[in-house]
Amino acid sequence: MKFEAYLDNQSLPLEINQSGPRVELQIQGEHYEADLIDVSPGRYSIVWGGKVFDVHVDALRNGEFHVSLRDRRITLELVDPRRLKSLRQRHTDSSGEVTISSPMPGKIVRLLVAEGQSVEPGQGVIVVEAMKMQNELKAPRGGTIKSLNAHEGKTVNAGEELMVIA
Repeated sequence: MKFEAYLDNQSLPLEINQSGPRVELQIQGEHYEADLIDVSPGRYSIVWGGKVFDVHVDALRNGEFHVSLRDRRITLELVDPRRLKSLRQRHTDSSGEVTISSPMPGKIVRLLVAEGQSVEPGQGVIVVEAMKMQNELKAPRGGTIKSLNAHEGKTVNAGEELMVIA
């Protein structure tokens, strides 16, 4: 799957292909291969070059992720270039509502909130599985779940609206 990755506001062409635990990456024309082991939601072990790396990934919203490796934490944004509407545009309307959308195609594996429930900023709200990795999406701000457009087991597309926080 091809993406445009943004790291420190720098655009990097990225292609990710996965077959079982084996992941192949093409980053700016460079080829990398590693084994990816799903330890728990948002936590992975990556075996690359004979070394094991413990990586934590927090899916924020609209293709944005915080990735922690050892003492380093980066913010990475993935944009599917096939989409007509850029994931870099934040979904907020004049009433202050925030839409949480799926960062990539996948399946809803767990709902962590219900319609009408209050949420705090950074609280996990939904878990989406994509490419055998589970990503917990978090509330970008506090509020109340106004609408919930997802259920466990539902297959979703990149950018599909999952819920609205008011």
